[in-house]
Amino acid sequence: RKLRRSVQTRRTWWGIFFPAGFFDTDKFETDKLGLGAIYTSRGYLDFRLEDVKAAYSDNGKWVTLTIVLSEGQPYRVSEVSVEGNKLFGSDELVPLAPLKAGDIYDPVQAGAGMHAIRQKYWPLGYIDFACQPGLKKNVEASTVQVIYTVSEGEAATIRDIYIGGNTITKDEVIRRELRILPDDLADPNKLGTSKQV
Repeated sequence: RKLRRSVQTRRTWWGIFFPAGFFDTDKFETDKLGLGAIYTSRGYLDFRLEDVKAAYSDNGKWVTLTIVLSEGQPYRVSEVSVEGNKLFGSDELVPLAPLKAGDIYDPVQAGAGMHAIRQKYWPLGYIDFACQPGLKKNVEASTVQVIYTVSEGEAATIRDIYIGGNTITKDEVIRRELRILPDDLADPNKLGTSKQV
């Protein structure tokens, strides 16, 4: 039922809704992406949509679509690791990731781990820090290793802040509202908040 709810294509008069005489290909492409996302979120990394069969009613007014899937097996996390880290040890970074060994793989949780690791560096001025989760699958065992590859860059400080375009509000008034000042560490969180002032 959940899969049916995720599919936008519904029973309809194909001659009106699908003027080309077949189903709406753009909507169906969205359906395929949605089905893939549902399965991937549950660890089915080998999910495939193998075929789509169309059966028309005798009067030609209705078309029934049969979607043939290959689910595969759900993958469990075998290990979570971090590569490229120098400032912090893996023993400090790996626990920040919500995915643990034995969990069903979830791409949302993998992304949450990336953000958590990034927040470890940003307050220290690592404005160019980058982190990307990668996967190493073991098809036979239906397990996957989650590898966070980081590029730390260098810690930076704010040298100066220039304000322009303000014709009414004075510079000093704006500066009082900023969350970051010269000589502060270049924390992207504070930079983002200051841009909203």
